[in-house]
Amino acid sequence: MSLQNILHKKFVLIIIFIFLIILTLLNSNVVSWYEEGKTRSLTGSFANSGSNDTTTMVLKLMKLGIVEGYAIRRIKMFNDRVYLDRYRRSYWFGDRYYALDNKYFLETRETCAYRMRDEERKDLEYEEQPSEPILDIIYQCQRYVQHCCGLDCCNIFCKI
Repeated sequence: MSLQNILHKKFVLIIIFIFLIILTLLNSNVVSWYEEGKTRSLTGSFANSGSNDTTTMVLKLMKLGIVEGYAIRRIKMFNDRVYLDRYRRSYWFGDRYYALDNKYFLETRETCAYRMRDEERKDLEYEEQPSEPILDIIYQCQRYVQHCCGLDCCNIFCKI
């Protein structure tokens, strides 16, 4: 076999391999991880959509003081976190500042992200860069005990 035939066969194998990778990516559910209205775990563990009622209530309570009050405000580092007593957890608007919050953000917890729909993120914008969209709401669950469940945390040992 000549060197040219060997190189030609290797080239064909590489092309077939790249084609198979592209075909696999097109058929995978990678896009669904970032669908609007879906929740995902940022650590790659199990997550589901949870209760629509809970998700709606959390969104309403979070936006109450920011965009539905008498003074509409933009999201900054000092007002991106909202603590909701009812759910006993903190929620962050967007993914820009949550990791910088060294008092409330705990790396030992399961970090979840809910991708807001267009109508849910209406009027939400960063003060420093209003053109950058706020896509996610970040929150945390107890690792090994709870999983991401809409905008709430569900017990791992209970079926939903």
